[in-house]
Amino acid sequence: MNFEFRDLVVFIVVISICFAVVYFRRGPWHVRTHQDIHQVHSTHVNPTPRLGGVAILSACVVVVPFIDGYFGDRYAKFIVSILPFAAVCLWEDIIRPTSPTMRLFATVASVIVTMAFLEVQLMRLDIALIDPWMGGIIGSAVTITFVAGTVNGFNMIDGLNGLCGIIAASALVSISILSGIAGYDFMIGISMTVAVSIAAFLVFNFPNARIFLGDTGTYFIGYVLGWFSISILHRSPEVSTWALFLILGYPLCELLLT
Repeated sequence: MNFEFRDLVVFIVVISICFAVVYFRRGPWHVRTHQDIHQVHSTHVNPTPRLGGVAILSACVVVVPFIDGYFGDRYAKFIVSILPFAAVCLWEDIIRPTSPTMRLFATVASVIVTMAFLEVQLMRLDIALIDPWMGGIIGSAVTITFVAGTVNGFNMIDGLNGLCGIIAASALVSISILSGIAGYDFMIGISMTVAVSIAAFLVFNFPNARIFLGDTGTYFIGYVLGWFSISILHRSPEVSTWALFLILGYPLCELLLT
C-alpha cells in the first residue's frame, strides 16, 4: 500500500468526521460548544465545535496503524503514551473546561511514558558545553521541557482561523523534507500523513471557522512535532538541533514571549 493511498484515506476520514460534527450540531458536544462562547479568552460569537483535533487524532491513531507497514510495536507504544493528555483534552473539548495545571501534568505524564516505552530522549542540543551533560536525569528534564513547551506553544498560537493548522502543516512538511535529506524514510511518510490530516481539517477552519482544533488538536500536533523532532535527532546525527528549533521557532517564541 503506497503513501498516496494512505494519505487519501486519512484525508477522507478527517473530512467525514469534521463534516459530521459541523452539520449535526446537536451531538453530545452541543452543551460544551455553547459554554465555550462565555469563556474569558473566547472571541467568537457563534457556537463552534472544537472537535477538529478529534478528527485528526482519530485518523492518525485509529486509521494509520491498520495500514500496511505502519502498525508495529513502537507505534503502538507511542499511541498508548498519548492517552494521559488525550483523555484530559477530550474532556476539555467535549464535557467542560479543565485547569491548565491538569493539562500540563497530563502532558508531562505522557512524555515520561513515551520515554519509558520507547527508551529515547533528547540527547543533544549541539551546544558544546551542555551536550556532555545530556544523559540521564538532565536529558530527561530537557526532553520534558522541550515537548511540553512545543505542546503549549502550539496551543498558544491557536487564536486565529487557520493559523495553528497552517504553521503545523508547514512544520510537518519541513520535517518530511529534512527526513528525506537524512534518509529517514519512515518519518517522511508519517509526517506527510499528519500534514494531510491537518489540511483536511483546514477545509472547515479557514478562512471561515466552522470547527476549531480544540485542545485535543493543538496538544496532539505539538506532541507529535516534539517527538518527531527528537526522533530525527536520535536517528540522524548529521541533522542539526537548530534546524528543528527553526522549524518550530514561531510557537516556541510565542510561548517564551507569553
